[in-house]
Amino acid sequence: MQTKLHYIISGIVCVLFSPFLFAQNFDWAYAAGGVGNDVGTSIATDANGNSYITGNISGGGYFGSNYVSGTVFEVFLAKYDANGNALWAKSYGGLKNEKAFSLALTNNAIYLCGYFEDTATFGNTTLISKGETDVFVMKTDLNGNEIWTKQAGGINDDVAYGIAADAAENVYVCGTYKSKINIGGTELTTTNPFNESFILSFDKNSNLRWAKTSKGNNNNSAFGIAWNKNNAISVCGFLGQQFTFDSTQISSQTSSYDAFVSSFDLDGNLQWLKQIGSAAEDQAMAVTCDQMGNSYITGYTGGSIKFGNDTLAYSGWNDIFTAKVNTNGDFLWARQGGGSKLDLGTSIALDNLNNVYVAGMFEKTATFSGKTINDADRGVALVSYDSNGNIRFAQGAGDVQTDAALGVSVNAEKTYLTGYYLYKCKFGNYALPYADFFNIFITAYDFPHLVSIQNFEQEKIQFYPNPANDVLYINSSENSTLTILNIQGKILLEAAINNGLNQIDISNLENGILILQFQNAARATSTFKLVMQ
Repeated sequence: MQTKLHYIISGIVCVLFSPFLFAQNFDWAYAAGGVGNDVGTSIATDANGNSYITGNISGGGYFGSNYVSGTVFEVFLAKYDANGNALWAKSYGGLKNEKAFSLALTNNAIYLCGYFEDTATFGNTTLISKGETDVFVMKTDLNGNEIWTKQAGGINDDVAYGIAADAAENVYVCGTYKSKINIGGTELTTTNPFNESFILSFDKNSNLRWAKTSKGNNNNSAFGIAWNKNNAISVCGFLGQQFTFDSTQISSQTSSYDAFVSSFDLDGNLQWLKQIGSAAEDQAMAVTCDQMGNSYITGYTGGSIKFGNDTLAYSGWNDIFTAKVNTNGDFLWARQGGGSKLDLGTSIALDNLNNVYVAGMFEKTATFSGKTINDADRGVALVSYDSNGNIRFAQGAGDVQTDAALGVSVNAEKTYLTGYYLYKCKFGNYALPYADFFNIFITAYDFPHLVSIQNFEQEKIQFYPNPANDVLYINSSENSTLTILNIQGKILLEAAINNGLNQIDISNLENGILILQFQNAARATSTFKLVMQ
């Protein structure tokens, strides 16, 4: 079975814009787990900095002072506040293996997906697998209490790897199955003895909306899925040789696996399907979307991978790739990074300005667009690009033995990671306790998310007061446009800024942390935080 592995400015602010003006630090880091192998696989963060993580725990363990029970492998769900305090934790499962691979967070609910074996209990729902492993999809409230759980499966291994939810809380799930998979009376079938990709959609009350399958002549799997406000979903994964969704077929370059990325409307109709590959094995592990409908993917490649007409340089063994794709399936940019050993991109997220955050693992030394990170063995990798593919930073963490990030999320304040470590692991000044087996970590990384590398070079700007309540004064050295957003990305105000002193009425804006985004005639941007009282 393939397994998926600031700043607040006060008073009068005078900033000389530069790409790396502010310090980068880990704010906190905590371990969780027990005496077995425990892994954090996915994380989502709300606007208040609360983080929800899921994954697998073996033999029970602690999240702060919250103990959860477990047998072989249980699914866990835990909530942490903005300071890294564990608020609650829950486990779900049975006597055999249950694993969760992905989590989606809405304003009202949490959605999980993965697989279970034999008999497993999720809250008040007990499921019995139809064969080896079956898919589970669970909805809980924001306290982890089960609302409903659905099952999909057949006689072989069936796994859900990715989950997303739209504004109406319709749920989209992707993964892989073999032979047949039954979803409440609807059946998908393969035409060969290999694994195929599936995509399922449920409404918020657990009713199946639609289900669809790929058709191929070798193993393939859908790993990542994301929804965007253009009413489309993006799906990524890998294919072996020929691979078809609807009537569109793509083929791998060689007998090895290639990556794919695709787009569907919300009724499951294919919009486009693109192949990405090198002469070696390539897999797309995660996808996210911006509000314009562009897709961003990450994964790994074993060679010089090709995106459209562009072929990227290869460092060795496996490299991490990151790419941006528009709504027509055209590649806008692609980046490849790594070293001579094992490097994997496992998760991807965006902030409100579409800066890109890629999490994963690197071995020994890895370089990303001139930024090099180092570790004693295999360490956590966090890499960020702006929306145009320019490198912002690369950060490593870890110690001896194997450490990897499997989940990343971002809000206006910080970047949050979860994954696993073995023996020792250090995030900046925070050293986690020694672990003989894999242990879960959760950490917050403090970086000025809202600063673009394409900024007003060699120019100065002043704005005051901060905090503010009625009027904002802006002294600019050139004409520009100002956009004020809340931390959810909603535009609250737009204004033209002239060369000289400007007075902006902000009396009708909401209280809290707001985002000021300036863009000049050359479309270079710089962004700050404003406290509204």
